[in-house]
Amino acid sequence: MNVRETPSNATTVTTAAGLSANVDRKKLKITNTGATILYVNFSGTAATASVFDEQIASKATLTVENYVGECTASASIRYVEFT
Repeated sequence: MNVRETPSNATTVTTAAGLSANVDRKKLKITNTGATILYVNFSGTAATASVFDEQIASKATLTVENYVGECTASASIRYVEFT
């Protein structure tokens, strides 16, 4: 069975190290487009190899459901917000 994921209203793509909170966000996909491991912190604190909530391998994607808070990464990373 093939399932295609579609947003309910809109999709916003951001490539940056940080992403602001969004109360309308239903889902967040975080993709590491780089060649090294990146670290993600679900707060305003900068993400580092010693301070992080999630570690994302090169070319991997992390999906977070129902998270509306801010997010920071140790380098520029691709965020896709579903609202």
